[in-house]
Formats: sequence, C-alpha cells, structure tokens
Amino acid sequence: MVKDLGGVFVIPAGLARQDVEILQYLKLPVLLAWESNLPGSHIDFGQVLSARTVAERLLISGHERIAFLGGFEASLDELKKAGILEALESVGKGPEELVEFMIPMDDGSTEKLFTELTRRKPGITAVIAADDGIAAAFARFVSSQTEIQVPENISVASFHGSPFPFWTQKSLSTVNFDFFEAGRMAAESLALASMTGEAPTNLLLPGTLVDGATIGCRSVQPCQEAASSSI
Repeated sequence: MVKDLGGVFVIPAGLARQDVEILQYLKLPVLLAWESNLPGSHIDFGQVLSARTVAERLLISGHERIAFLGGFEASLDELKKAGILEALESVGKGPEELVEFMIPMDDGSTEKLFTELTRRKPGITAVIAADDGIAAAFARFVSSQTEIQVPENISVASFHGSPFPFWTQKSLSTVNFDFFEAGRMAAESLALASMTGEAPTNLLLPGTLVDGATIGCRSVQPCQEAASSSI
C-alpha cells in the first residue's frame, strides 16, 4: 500500500472490506490496483475478458482439453478462471471440463504436479497459466523432462507480459497489461481526487493479447502420448 499525493493506492491481496472502509472513513482517496469485490474505485485491466479471449483463441484452434495453472494470486486467479469458464460455456462446456492445477512455486511439489498434468488421460492439449512465471516453469519442465513440444503437442498461454527472458526458443503467447501506464494514471487520479475531494474514478486499461509462437492447432499426438514415451 503506497500513500502518495494525498491518496492511497491499495493492493487488494489480503485486505478485507473493513480495511478499505477505514481509509475511506479517514477521507483518504483510495484506488484499488485491480478488479476486486472490495468497495471503492479500481483499475480495471479487463482480466475476465482477457482470459476469455485467450481461451476462445485456443478453442478456435481446436483445443478441447484445457488446463488452468493457478497459484499466482488468489483473487487474480479467480478473475482469469471466470473468463476461461465463460469461453467454455459459450461452446456448451461445463466448469467440470476445465482441469485445474494450483502450482505452489516454493514447496518442491511443482514438478510432481507438472508430471501429473502431462500424464493425464485423456491428454491435455492446451495450458493457460495465471502468470508468465508459472508458464516459464512449465515450459522448462516439458523441454527438459519430456519429449513434449510446444506448440506441436501442447499449447501454452499466459498473462502479464513479463519483461524477463523466460522463453529461450519461442515467444510466449501472453496477455500484456500496461502496468506503467496504470501507475501513471493512478497517480494522476489520486492527485485530482485529493484536490477536488471527490472519489477517484475507475480506470479502464484492458490487456492486449500478444499472439506469440506457443499456440498451435490441436496436435495429432496428444500431450499424454509424448509424455508417456519419455518419463
């Protein structure tokens, strides 16, 4: 949580409604860093719509067995999952058809979960990761531990457009959120609110799909077949 220019820019993770209400009671302009069910104005990155767009891109490419890799941040995971479920519902698929894995990146069980995913029957043909870091970990696993190829055997998509070089051979298909512009607009909105006494307005900054080289058409050799031949 950062206090600047007479206002407060709030990261919603771990906060309760009463926490935000205390700030509002103190007459401090409050702006939430992303979509949330907490009270107050927020930055809307269109994460539900972005996730739906990614899932629709995979469905159009013929992928029917999609896995969601969560574990980034609970409230953001839920927004992305909601968008994926909307896409599945649009083609007559229920929520039970989305395979979910929560990836604990720091307890040593990540590789075990990745192994379970790649050996699942019927084979998963596409993965949507909640964050580029999770996608990178999965990519490293399949390239070093299996004969699975991206996107020939499995497609990978993600979110956040991270600036670090997490993909050594192929550019990742991801959704880029303009965090720099969000920060600039947030500062302006809070400064204006502190001068006028009015609440900050909602800021709309929808994500942009960066269609890299990790989404392909549904493979004739499912992921599970490639995995079982090498693990």
